[in-house]
Amino acid sequence: MTEHDKKLADVLLDSLMLNWHDNGNINADAVRDACIQALSEVLDESLDEIIAMVDQRIQQKQ
Repeated sequence: MTEHDKKLADVLLDSLMLNWHDNGNINADAVRDACIQALSEVLDESLDEIIAMVDQRIQQKQ
């Protein structure tokens, strides 16, 4: 993975720590799921592993 890819993955993981809410125009769950899917493909990890990575980051940064 290039440094560029690592930075993008870190930003996506950080953004997934946010509390996502639907605003009526865009379905937040669909956007969040797309981010998780993209990270899964880039990092070659399962969806469950990506979710665990997000949970771990939340615990580390609180």
